[in-house]
Amino acid sequence: MVKKEVVQDFNPLIINQAASLSSLAVDSSSTDFVISMCKSSDFPGDKLLEELSRVLKPGGEIFFHHTCVAAAAKETVMHLISILKQSHDGWS
Repeated sequence: MVKKEVVQDFNPLIINQAASLSSLAVDSSSTDFVISMCKSSDFPGDKLLEELSRVLKPGGEIFFHHTCVAAAAKETVMHLISILKQSHDGWS
């Protein structure tokens, strides 16, 4: 049980923006945590990374979730799976 003295008001601000990746409608150094979800085949560019850096508070964190897998990455994963199948009995 949390003591009453240590309970603080927690009022998170959640901003959902998908319109312009190069200009977020958020004040500089105002965000503790950014979640970036991308469906593009390209990883977020320098412009977006600069903008995310601008809005983060010092010590803030960024989490990237990239839904597309590049062909080269898929080939690498398939190669690793084939090595595991060859070196470990029971892998199918």
